[in-house]
Amino acid sequence: MRRTIAIATALLALTFTTAASAAVPGLNLVEAGSGPPNSNASHTATAECPQDQALLGLGGKSNGGGGQVVLDALAARTGDSATVRAHEDQDGTSANWSVTAFAICADEGGERRTTFNEEQNSLSPKFATTANGGPCTNERRLTGVGGEIPIGATGQVVLDALIPSADLETASVVAREDQDGFSGNWTLRPFALCADPLPGQQLVTTTSASSSQNKHATAACPAGKRVIGTGGQILSGAGEVSIGYMVPDAALTRVHVRGVEDQDGRAQNWRVRAFAICANG
Repeated sequence: MRRTIAIATALLALTFTTAASAAVPGLNLVEAGSGPPNSNASHTATAECPQDQALLGLGGKSNGGGGQVVLDALAARTGDSATVRAHEDQDGTSANWSVTAFAICADEGGERRTTFNEEQNSLSPKFATTANGGPCTNERRLTGVGGEIPIGATGQVVLDALIPSADLETASVVAREDQDGFSGNWTLRPFALCADPLPGQQLVTTTSASSSQNKHATAACPAGKRVIGTGGQILSGAGEVSIGYMVPDAALTRVHVRGVEDQDGRAQNWRVRAFAICANG
């Protein structure tokens, strides 16, 4: 009898250990560029997940152009691809530049996306969220966030923040006009990517020191876990600082976020924050 109980207890413990240490199936990173760098005023790149895989998270970066290129879309317009778009600011640049999109993919498992449009107007800054009716409720949890400025203000509005909530239920996005302002109307759209809870899912946040120069922050997943989603935020940038990149590393262990001042610089101190949504890898 005692032997039977001991065996049953050992099997139960093994079951719990296996479930707790299970990895996200098929987790991988797909990267796609907009093509050879050139001096066009805008660039777009889309990274697509392999067949039978779904999008968990995304990232993007501008390559070249310095503070005269503004990322205005880090978007999940479909359930299996990530689109990144950037425009030159109103002063333009003669430099050659491009953009790169990153899609964090995994075997299909109930992922879905959502967008909530804010009213089109000329207010700045704007805040948009997927709370109040978003899909990351009940049994689902946030795996990735995105945002875009779909209408108006080309190159004159910066994405200031793409934030996963601490409870991994809500995606929030902030954007603001640059220091020259914009008199027309524009909109802001958030994206939330959700799935049934993944093993070991957690949010890691890192904030840089405060200074008045370009800087980056890195959020690292704990040992044994890998990145499934990214997020980034500029604090006290006042429209004079934009997100130059918000990307996972190739091994999917860290998220790097860089803040870049515009061509006129910013005299006041500011910070950058990186978010990594992690799960067992």
